[in-house]
Amino acid sequence: MANRPASIFTYSKNDMAAMLKPQDGTFVELRTGGNWTRATFDGILTHVIKVDAKSFLKALPPEIVTPGDVREEAAKILADMPAPPGFDVAVLDNAGANDPYQFGAAVAGRVTCDWIAEWIRADSAGDDQAVKQAAAALRSSHQWKVLHDMNDEGDYPEVVWELADKVADGDVPKWYKDGLGC
Repeated sequence: MANRPASIFTYSKNDMAAMLKPQDGTFVELRTGGNWTRATFDGILTHVIKVDAKSFLKALPPEIVTPGDVREEAAKILADMPAPPGFDVAVLDNAGANDPYQFGAAVAGRVTCDWIAEWIRADSAGDDQAVKQAAAALRSSHQWKVLHDMNDEGDYPEVVWELADKVADGDVPKWYKDGLGC
């Protein structure tokens, strides 16, 4: 693959992956989904070439959120979300290139993580007003457009809503960081 040896993993009849050894801070994996055969996958791998980052990003489909699009796309998602205290959209700059679902999860997850952290801080400090504000912000996740847009494609919205409701009700599950990717 790209004139480098690759490790091929077969997870099932139609689910295979080719992985290059990490190099220069980059890990490359190509994985199948759907009706692939090993012969088709092997054939595709012979066409994979190494390109520079700019060429790679330019070749991606238009719906992919690339590093140059992060601020603009994040602003659209954040438009109907209350911003946690001190929230800086720059924390999203390292999200890489993502499809809309993964980018939406990165943005919604970061906001939810920050609101949970604020709820924990406020609760520990005895700041009832800030606890109420954080709880209201977390409950508002049920109206966030991005989560409704993502809902048919996966379960991340349900995870956000479950955690948001629990924290807003005073229960911070130990697994929230893993569940949200905080």
